[in-house]
Parts: sequence; C-alpha cells; structure tokens
Amino acid sequence: MGVKTEQTGENKTKHLKTVEATIDNNVGMIEEDGNKKDNNSSFSTSETLDSILTSIESIEEEWPQKVYLAVLNRFGRMPRGGWKKANDVFCRSFLTDMEVQEFISRAKQALTSNSGKQYSAREYKLDNNKRRKTETVEKECSLLNGKILLDTLNVFKEKLAILNKTSVEKMERTRKIPLLKVDSIKLDATIKAVQDHVSKHPPHSMSEIARILQAAQICYQETTRKDAKPSKWVESIKCKISLLESKVKLLEKVRAFGKLSAEEKRDAKKYMREVNMLACLHQDTSKAIAIFSERAAVYSKKLEVADRRREYRVQNQSFELYRSNFYRKLGGAQEVAHNVSKVDISNFWSTMWNRNDDIDTNKTFDAYLMEYVPDTNDQEPFPTYAEFIDIIKYLPNWKAAGCDGIYNFFIKKCESIHPFLYNVIKEICLKGENPEPWFYKGLTYLIPKGVPTRGSDF
Repeated sequence: MGVKTEQTGENKTKHLKTVEATIDNNVGMIEEDGNKKDNNSSFSTSETLDSILTSIESIEEEWPQKVYLAVLNRFGRMPRGGWKKANDVFCRSFLTDMEVQEFISRAKQALTSNSGKQYSAREYKLDNNKRRKTETVEKECSLLNGKILLDTLNVFKEKLAILNKTSVEKMERTRKIPLLKVDSIKLDATIKAVQDHVSKHPPHSMSEIARILQAAQICYQETTRKDAKPSKWVESIKCKISLLESKVKLLEKVRAFGKLSAEEKRDAKKYMREVNMLACLHQDTSKAIAIFSERAAVYSKKLEVADRRREYRVQNQSFELYRSNFYRKLGGAQEVAHNVSKVDISNFWSTMWNRNDDIDTNKTFDAYLMEYVPDTNDQEPFPTYAEFIDIIKYLPNWKAAGCDGIYNFFIKKCESIHPFLYNVIKEICLKGENPEPWFYKGLTYLIPKGVPTRGSDF
C-alpha cells in the first residue's frame, strides 16, 4: 500500500508541474499592454507590426495596400490598434494628413480582384492557394498570348507576300464571323500584326491598303480554323431511344402473354432486373413499361430541344450576317431552283452599262437646267478626319461592297490603317489621283423574279 501511495504522489507532482508550466506559457504570451506574443517569434505583436511598417518601401498611392497585405500574410488580420499606428506612420512618412477611415478604405483596395470582387480578410486568407494558382495561370496565359502573336505575325507576312503577287480581285473569299464566335485574342493579334506592318511599310495606294486588309482577313481565318469533328451525340441519343422502344415492345408482349422465344424470355428477365422488378408479375411489367417509356420520352425531348436551339442559332446568325436574306425568308420567300446558266446571266447584265447609240447626243437640256454658279468659298468640301472615322464607325460590319471582298468589320478594327486610307481617298477625290481599275468595280446581287428561264429574269 505504501508503494502505491508514493506512486500516486509522484503522479500528482508531475500533474501539478505540467499545469504550472502551461500557466507560465500562457502568462508569458500576454503582456501588460494586452499585446499577444507571436508563436513563431520572441517578439510581441506590437514589435512585429512596427517592424513591418518600417520595412515597407513604396510610393504614397500603393503604401497602404502593401502594408495591409504584409500584415495579413503575417497575422491573418490587422492587430488591435494597428490601423491607427499604420496611419500615423503613413502620415509621418509622406508628410500628409489622412483620416484613419480613409486610410482603411484605401488599404482594403488591395483585396479587390481583377473582376471587381471585394474580398474580406478571412476570404483572402482562405483563398491564398487559389490566388497563387491564378497568378501562375496569368503568367502561362501571357506566354500563350505571346506565342499566338508570333504565329499570327508569321501567317500575316506569308499571306501578304502571296497577295502581293496576285490581283486584288482574285482574293479568296473568307467567311463571316458571328459576334459570339469572334476570338478576341487572335483578332487582337491580327490587328497588332497590321499595326506592326504599317509602321514599318506605310501604304501609299489603295491597292496596298486593300492587300493589307485582305491579308488580315485571311490571317484571322487561318489562325482560327479548327478541324470540326462530327458530333455523335444525336446518333447516341437515337440509339438509346431505339433500345428503350425495343424494351417497351418486348415487355408489352410479355404483359399480353404472347408467345416468347428463349432469347426473348432471357431479355425480358434482364430488362426487368434493371428496374428491380419481376417479369412474372403483371403489375411490375406495367410499371417497367411506364419507366422505359418515360425514359424514351425524355431522350426524345432532348432531341427536340437541340433542334430548336440549332434553328434558333441559325436564325440569329442569319439576322446578324445575312439580314436581307433573313427578311426575305421572314416574308415567305422561297429559294427558287432554275436552269439558267451563269453565261446567259452575265451576257445579259454585262450590257447594262453599254452606251445606247440610238440616243441623239446633240440634243441638250439647257431649258430644263438652272445656271450653275460656282461657290466663291475656297473651303474644300471634304470630310475631316474625325468625320471620316465617324463614317467608318457606322458602316455595317459584314458588307463587302467591292470586288476586293474586304469586310467593313476588318476596316473598323484595323485602326492603324485609317490615316493612310483617309489620305489616299482624299488624294483621289481632290487631286484627281487615278487608282487601279479594280477600285471602280462593284458587286451586283441578283434576285430571281418568279421562276427564271433566261438571264433577264433576275
């Protein structure tokens, strides 16, 4: 018994020593000012905060944000009395007078993400790993953008070199681009390629400008081209519907007590096991038929919704890119099949602008015309550059009025070429400069009248 008493006494002594050590540690963590000591350091929170405030070197506008981030990374929050102390150091360092609330507001701007979302200190601490990943992704994206720009420059130079050897009229036609499918990164890279070229080789004629814009169009189309793999989703859904319908058909035969082969019996039992039911029970068979029919109806509904969405996208793109055709179809116009050859059509329409020799050229119309009085004002009746830019701004995006096939969309986007385009047009209009013959060629879109049988029926 005596031995047991000694052991118990030793255990009590050890327990008391442990409690005293714990109390000493807790007391040592707290100072008279209420400042808690840092677990990883022998310095108090106040001393650590002073060290952070004196170590930050930055300009006046960024100092509050950098201090706040450093404090959050160290403590997870701003210690008690830290805002006033940080504001005092800021005012002394930059010889300014700022209220504490204004300092806090400016410091918390550091917790605003690129999307404008405002973080709290707790969210910032929890989101630390995610933010590091985001920074890594941003670096990777910048490298990717640089690679895209380099590839685009090479494609642009290659296409421009090919176009310089051919006529402006013989450019391959490029596709129109719906707004939702515009690749902004590759479009920006194409615009930068044009900007880089015109800065080194300024264009001096309409043909040079046209070839640059043509190269930009083809370059964008080449860099955004993707090998579209045909989707097997529709075929997969149709196969599922067919399988479910075959299950329903077989189970209806079972419910009607029809004669079944050994294979059909095996399949019927298999189908019933899929829904945890028995083929020998009439009620279970009816439930299984209802379940499989409902599944088939769900898949059929998916196909209907997909068709409606596809038609909706087609109509939207038609309205955006082919508006005249969209309104013609909206009015009930149907596509007309005809056997009129292109030769007959071109033979008729090529004579539209021929001179009529039957007209009396000696006849004048002076009696019907007012006397022309030239304007004494020396001001040139030509738009200013700002007015010229406004004209370009309101052009329809996907119209290509000339034979060059250049869409207004790329004329708008390639702003670096606008000054050269303005100067060339001004020289043509005011100084009588003669561009190449292709500049005066346009496009005529023919619409059939009824069911055409000859070239004049358009």
